[in-house]
Amino acid sequence: MEATTPAYPTRLSDTQWETLAVYFAADSQLGRPRNTHLPAVVEAILYVLSAGSGACCRGSFRLGRPSMATSHPGATRAVGSAFTATYAGGVRLSRKRRQSPWVAIADTQSVPLGCLTHRAGDVDGGKRVKGRKRYLLVESMGLLLAVVVTAAKISDQQGLPPLWRPLQFQGGWFHRLGLIWGDRGYGGHMLFEWVLEHFHCMLEVLEHPRGHSFRWVSRRWVVERTLAWISRCRRLSQDNEKLPRTWETFIYLAMIELMLKRLA
Repeated sequence: MEATTPAYPTRLSDTQWETLAVYFAADSQLGRPRNTHLPAVVEAILYVLSAGSGACCRGSFRLGRPSMATSHPGATRAVGSAFTATYAGGVRLSRKRRQSPWVAIADTQSVPLGCLTHRAGDVDGGKRVKGRKRYLLVESMGLLLAVVVTAAKISDQQGLPPLWRPLQFQGGWFHRLGLIWGDRGYGGHMLFEWVLEHFHCMLEVLEHPRGHSFRWVSRRWVVERTLAWISRCRRLSQDNEKLPRTWETFIYLAMIELMLKRLA
C-alpha cells in the first residue's frame, strides 16, 4: 500500500495489528489470490462502527482504501468471538486479576429502529421502545463474555439461555464462573434451575431499593458502563442492521477496539 494513501481515524498501530493478525486465515493456494490489505479492511470496518450509518455512503470511504462491500463485518464474527475469549483474560492479568472470572453480570438494552431501517420492529412494552434488544453477559471489569441480539418483545428470562451458546465456543476460559448477577427481570425458579444446570453457577437477583429517589445498586453499574461503552459507537446507537448476527458482530468489534487500546 502506498504511503500517500489517506488513513482512517481508526488506524491500527503495528503492535495492535500483530495482536489481531493471528486470528485471520493466511493466504490460501486455492482460488483467486487475495488483493486486499487486511489491516486496511479492519480499519475500514472500525471506521464504519464509529462513524455510523453515514459512513456507508459511497463518498465516505477514502480513495485507495477498501470499499464498503469488502469491509462488511460478517466475516469477522468468528474473529471477534475468539479474540474476546483470548484477550479478555490478558486484560484481566494486566490489571492483576485472575485470568478466569468468577462473577458475571447480565443485563439487556432495547435500542430503537434507525431511520435507514425499512422493516417493522417489535415493541418492548416495558420500555416502550420499538426495535431490537441486546443481551450482554460481562465479567467484573465490564469485558464482554457473550452477546445475543433478539426481538424487543423477548423477555429477560427468555434471553438469558441463548447466551450459553456463544460461551460454548470460547474455550472454557470462564471455568471459574460461579455467580451471575442480574436485575429482577431474571427472577424465577425455573430460570434459576436452568442456570444451575447449564452454567453450573448460582443466579442472584439484585433488587432495587424501594422508594422513588435514585439509589445506587451494587455491581449493576459494571454492565451499565459496558452498555455506555458500546453506545458510544454511532453504528450501535440505533438498529440499522438487517440481521441480528451483524449487530452482534459489531458489538464484538467494539469490545475488540477497547481491548486493543488497553493492551497497547
